[in-house]
Amino acid sequence: MRQKYVLSIILVINICCMFVYGDSDKIKNPANGHWYQRFDTPMSWHQAKAYCESLGGHLATITSAEENNFVYLNVVVNPLSQVLECWLGATDEEYESIWKWVTGETWNYTNWGYGEPNSWQGNEDYLTIFTTVESQRFSKWNDRGNNYNYSTICEWEAEKQTITVTSPNGGERWTVNDNHSIKWTTKGSVRNVKIEYTTDNGAT
Repeated sequence: MRQKYVLSIILVINICCMFVYGDSDKIKNPANGHWYQRFDTPMSWHQAKAYCESLGGHLATITSAEENNFVYLNVVVNPLSQVLECWLGATDEEYESIWKWVTGETWNYTNWGYGEPNSWQGNEDYLTIFTTVESQRFSKWNDRGNNYNYSTICEWEAEKQTITVTSPNGGERWTVNDNHSIKWTTKGSVRNVKIEYTTDNGAT
């Protein structure tokens, strides 16, 4: 009786753990300044695409062997995903065998696994990268259908530098010899700010 009770507890623990997923950290690639992150909530490719875009990024696009290795070692298997594959941002849904990145970047690098892409059953139009460390699939790509649910790898471009003036923000009337604070917010690594003013509507 006790053995059955212990076995039941183990089974419950295993079942619970099957649904525990751990996203990766958001990590910067020093080679291109882009950021990447893996999300382990299972989604279809179209759901993954929309999710990355809702975060201000896009499904990851990999255009070189160096980028592929960086993403695989730092995002795909660190920590190791709970699923077999992760979605990337490419598809041939428009024209069979003509693959395109979601960003419109040139398709001039591939890393297909052995025998891939094979469009199995004629409906595999979306790109994945294997999470397995098995030698034949190490960092390799595969094509899958939208009916599969996998982890998602999002990518953000290099952070843009912007300055937004918050005060003055239009309509103020300042007189000579008054003191006023000029305030602004920045995004990105803004190192220097040059302030200019005009008393003739911008003529000088």
